[in-house]
Amino acid sequence: MRRFLSIFRITLRDVMIAQFTLVITFAFIFSNQMQRIEVEARRWFTDREFERRMQAELAKTKVDEDELWNSILNFKKQNGVVMPLKDEKACKVAIMRLGFLPRDWSHNDFKSINWTSIIGGYFEMSENLARGYDYHYDVLMGWLTSPPHKDALLKNHKYACVACELVRRDNYCVYISYNRL
Repeated sequence: MRRFLSIFRITLRDVMIAQFTLVITFAFIFSNQMQRIEVEARRWFTDREFERRMQAELAKTKVDEDELWNSILNFKKQNGVVMPLKDEKACKVAIMRLGFLPRDWSHNDFKSINWTSIIGGYFEMSENLARGYDYHYDVLMGWLTSPPHKDALLKNHKYACVACELVRRDNYCVYISYNRL
């Protein structure tokens, strides 16, 4: 190798410098290319994500109450719980609760109001609330991942109702169940 280099009057030091320069140049080009690719990927993702979110916001609709009700019934059936009847009085309470939720996101109003004037006598009553979900299965999954909400769904109540409303681009859902005396 030295004989070959001596013909062209190139020293080993020159070869090492050339190799080092080539490696540095390649690394610089590669890193710039990777940065460019990364920037393009971020821009594409951001544009696509923004577009997807905008379409979702523009197309935002109320959670499908019937689908949510059917999902709740399926969950109760799979767990051997009494299948409740959809009750007009429970629906009335649920709709009333929807009116309170945007101003007071809590169970306070539910606990403070004597619902017997609407329902008559009742033995036990429970309430599940959901806010911000776009689809019925997200509402149900939110309730199932919260032990107190799951317990309310697993109660052997004979009467129940679910109501949902879209308020200022935010979905609110209420599940009311109870047993009569």
